[in-house]
Amino acid sequence: RIADWDHRNHGNVSYQYVLDHSLNVGAMKAMLAEGHAACYSYLKGFGLTQPSGIDVAGETSVPLPAQDQMSDSQYATSAFGQGIGVNMVQMLAAVNVVANGGRYAPPHVVERVGTTVNPLLLKQQRQVITAATAQQMTAMMEDVVQHGSGWTARVNGFQTDEAGKTGTSQIPVNGQYTLDVWASYVGFLPAIHPKFTMIVVMRKPHYAGSQYDWTLNDGYLTAAPVWQKIAQDMVVDWRITPD
Repeated sequence: RIADWDHRNHGNVSYQYVLDHSLNVGAMKAMLAEGHAACYSYLKGFGLTQPSGIDVAGETSVPLPAQDQMSDSQYATSAFGQGIGVNMVQMLAAVNVVANGGRYAPPHVVERVGTTVNPLLLKQQRQVITAATAQQMTAMMEDVVQHGSGWTARVNGFQTDEAGKTGTSQIPVNGQYTLDVWASYVGFLPAIHPKFTMIVVMRKPHYAGSQYDWTLNDGYLTAAPVWQKIAQDMVVDWRITPD
């Protein structure tokens, strides 16, 4: 049974509301509206079905089954990020599709090989979604920061020019979900012309009082404030100004 983190019935809501409040049921219904084939195609397009191939040793990833071997429940849970396993580089590269006008840019430690006059560019970027769709998703992620769960990641001066999303996923043990979680926040700024994308992930955070209420370990209370502190220093050090 798929339920939301607060076990409430939210009724008829917009997909913006779903994103703002991290609603599993709404995400699942969005997947069902598109269908399994489209869902798998997007997972593949965003680079979530295979390792990123970043040019450092030791990348690990959990391979995704073939499209026809995924169960209905796995499709349902993958819609809100619980049914598949990805590493942080994969997730960062996926979010960069939105930040980069709908194009997937293979992640690398270096930008180019060669000289500034005659550079040898690394792997070519590929279009995953249209620029218009990426722009719409950026606006929705901006709303998450302004009106949703991302409010704890607001960077001074960029309150209306930052895009992001919180994440909280339960850690399974022996096939059963536990009360321990992976908490995360990923975002980019400035929203329209990003200078950086960053992800912060915490494994088994313990927020004050979480022994009585595990939802206090959610990404907006644990990972997002850390993201905000790092980003605040970055905009000063890199002299980044809002769009």
